[in-house]
Amino acid sequence: MRQSPRNLAFLLRFSGLLLCCGLGWTSLATARTEETTAYTKAQAYNGALRFLRVEQEFEVIEKDQDLGYVLFQYPTGDGDARTTGSLEVIEREEEVLVVVQISELPSHHESRLVGALLKKLEADYGTPPQRRAKDKAPAEPERPPPEDDSEQDDAAEPSKPAPRNPAAK
Repeated sequence: MRQSPRNLAFLLRFSGLLLCCGLGWTSLATARTEETTAYTKAQAYNGALRFLRVEQEFEVIEKDQDLGYVLFQYPTGDGDARTTGSLEVIEREEEVLVVVQISELPSHHESRLVGALLKKLEADYGTPPQRRAKDKAPAEPERPPPEDDSEQDDAAEPSKPAPRNPAAK
């Protein structure tokens, strides 16, 4: 059975369209936005919780301060329809990572939410302090390089023959 070039072109276009749609849905489902901040984990978590509940008026479904996460209902824009969103605050050595995921929506929703949260943190707490890494061993003081007298002496004085040992004869 032979395919006509017209049918073959249609099948290629259609399969390409299906592939693009499939890739689009998978990237949409795994979208997440991450930002780092120099605020402490406690400041970032408490500020985020206040931001979601009070300023955005989102319903908080579940929260755990020790683990640093909040699950909330995010409006999709279709009437009263909502989807689940999550916010995580993860402490690292020198910074805190804020991760936002909102299912079923493009990542620009997450980006706007994270940007507004970081502005809220700065408004509440001021400019974040410089943080130092935890549990790092104190740096050892630098030792001066060992002195090698032979190079300095060679440059300062012409070389002299070694003295002879009369007992060696």
